[in-house]
Amino acid sequence: MVAEKKYRILDEAVYRLDTKQPVYQIQALRDIGTDVKAGDFGGYVEREYNLSQQGECWIYGRGTVYGNAQVMDDARVIELATVCGSAIIKDRAIIGNQATVKGKSIVCDDAYVGNIATVDDGAMICDNAHIYGRASIDYHAVVGGDAIVEGHAAIIENAVVMGHAHISDYAKVMGSAVVGGHSVVRGEKVISDHTRYFDDTILDAQYVREYK
Repeated sequence: MVAEKKYRILDEAVYRLDTKQPVYQIQALRDIGTDVKAGDFGGYVEREYNLSQQGECWIYGRGTVYGNAQVMDDARVIELATVCGSAIIKDRAIIGNQATVKGKSIVCDDAYVGNIATVDDGAMICDNAHIYGRASIDYHAVVGGDAIVEGHAAIIENAVVMGHAHISDYAKVMGSAVVGGHSVVRGEKVISDHTRYFDDTILDAQYVREYK
């Protein structure tokens, strides 16, 4: 039995200013979740592949999904967010504000990516992790647990941030380093070369000390 479609794609193309990519607005054919009613207009897709007809996933506002990217399950793309490349947004994840998720990246579970943060090159954001500001998560990095990455921070090159770690300012975690626990990395501190921090440690450009 073929499941009833939950949305349709309108015929008129809209062209993105940055890539000139043609995308098409969606319209709900039935109520979806608690806040989308039949007839409501949503965001934009390139083709049906980009947004599953199953679950309560939806694209709101001027959110855009194109290329080989997919939004599924109960995930949401809201406001001016963009998902492209071969990225996958699933479970209950939310991509908001002007954030961009691209490449072969995955955002899943209850993770959130917002502001003008970028997730690219096979990175994964999972669990209840939150990415804000101009943060950049790239090159197969993983951010999970209840970790927060914000400011201009960068998590790259197979680095892992987990637990309740908080990475901010211009800090970088790279080179397969792992930061967890309640560690705080801030300022212009660079954590690299397979370094491991799991204690309640504060690290910044001026000092390293155990958190009291």
